[in-house]
Amino acid sequence: MNTFSDRLREARVLRGYTQQALARVAGLSQSAIASYESGRRHSSRASRRLARALRVQRDWLETGQGPREIDMPPELQEPGPPRAALHPRDQFILDRLVNAYISACLEWPPEQAAMKKPAGEGGL
Repeated sequence: MNTFSDRLREARVLRGYTQQALARVAGLSQSAIASYESGRRHSSRASRRLARALRVQRDWLETGQGPREIDMPPELQEPGPPRAALHPRDQFILDRLVNAYISACLEWPPEQAAMKKPAGEGGL
């Protein structure tokens, strides 16, 4: 990868972000991301935010020098775009799903009395 623009696009695609999703995660506008990727603009302050959002080394993003990846233990690595990249409606749905799952786990196992059949039912 020769330019900042190329490296930015590579890292964004590698992480599965659209320009809009990366903009949300990095706290920038989609038009700024498009300008950086086209080579029309460059900002060292933005490159810091972009490197953090993309989980890449800032030096690699700015200069192409050094390793791309930040050394992180596997348990701290995210498998895909974080929650912040989701549309607000999807964040709401995700929150409800997670809360329902947690509630179900806390209530498991169901009370044994509720699972017993009333006398006279189900016998042979």
